[in-house]
Amino acid sequence: MSARIRGWVLLAAAVAVLPLAVWQGAAGCAEAGDDNVSACPTAHPYCGDGCVDAALGETCDDGNRIPGDGCDPSCHREFPVDAGDTTPEDDAGTMPDETVMPDETTTPEDTSRPEDTWIPDTTDTGSCPESPCRLWPQCGCPAGQKCTYDPDLTTETTLVKMCDTAGTGTTTSICTAESDCSAGTVCLAMSTEEPTPTLAMCFQYCAAQSDCAEAGSYCMALTSSSAFPGACSHACTPSTGSGCPTGSKCNLYVTAADEFITDCTSDVGTGTQDSYCSADGDCGRGTLCYTELNQCLSYCTPPDSTCTGGRTCVGFDPPATIGGTEWGLCVS
Repeated sequence: MSARIRGWVLLAAAVAVLPLAVWQGAAGCAEAGDDNVSACPTAHPYCGDGCVDAALGETCDDGNRIPGDGCDPSCHREFPVDAGDTTPEDDAGTMPDETVMPDETTTPEDTSRPEDTWIPDTTDTGSCPESPCRLWPQCGCPAGQKCTYDPDLTTETTLVKMCDTAGTGTTTSICTAESDCSAGTVCLAMSTEEPTPTLAMCFQYCAAQSDCAEAGSYCMALTSSSAFPGACSHACTPSTGSGCPTGSKCNLYVTAADEFITDCTSDVGTGTQDSYCSADGDCGRGTLCYTELNQCLSYCTPPDSTCTGGRTCVGFDPPATIGGTEWGLCVS
């Protein structure tokens, strides 16, 4: 079909690094000298916050996740450096890996292991190439936790990572805090024309376009800094909104490199086909505000179309093809 709709919504290949809402817990507390802290005041306790939390299985916490300093990356005491004030040799007459064999002159007390015997941690966090953990692909955190950024220390040019409790939210989930999203995903504000975002959802991290496997999904840079991974836009269906949560809709976008992608947006109104609009937030699911006509137009797939009322499915110029499907709008 020769007729084409000109004009596109441009999606800048970047989104805000900080999510719409993050927990604002304390950064940590001073560690007690004897490594015994009965209760940590942090809102979200984690290994490396400087507080020993028995509920997390910690036996020490020196405020970091660096191995070899007496407290290992999973917050368990380690040797040869003792987590206390004395060396293992000072704590007992032998190193903890030596066995004292009893004889007829040995008392029961002589056969006991040193007081702070080390029990190896079975969590595999030592193979992660980044410290204390890596955002994508995820590694470095114990089971049930995820690698995330420190909201108090991270800026647009400086990334500070930490382990925290993983949520259950997937890439089709709304989120109100970073802790809502599962490992490998991050809570970010959704694309919007509004000056202040009002809705956020979980985005999958990416290091390259190949990480965003689904048609329409695009690896967007979070900031200009190479220290940060990217985030995949959401693969979704413009005509139905499938792939986007309630309260949002799916739109087509074009990047600065003229690549056509999809993503969910919180710009959702009540307008239907041919309704007046001045912004995309006036139009409902399955429609886009075509500002040259100030009308909400329904998405369709030329040449086959579900357009009604004698309308024609007209493609974009250049054609918007995603995953082998070309998209257009129903025009009277």
